[in-house]
Amino acid sequence: MVVAVLLVLAPIVDEPQMEYLYVGLFVLSGALLYVPLVHFRLCPGLLSRVTVFLQLFLQVAPAEKSL
Repeated sequence: MVVAVLLVLAPIVDEPQMEYLYVGLFVLSGALLYVPLVHFRLCPGLLSRVTVFLQLFLQVAPAEKSL
């Protein structure tokens, strides 16, 4: 894990660019959404309706279990 963090931080420290700030903000926003929605399972009702709509619209609903 230390090597992975080093490989991510080395280019930022060596040659900082504005794009790295965008990437960092994108990763942090994903973490901020992950904690309440996945870790604590706080799923608002709207999210489940959006999921069902997208599954039907894109025809990607999970297969039924065969017993």
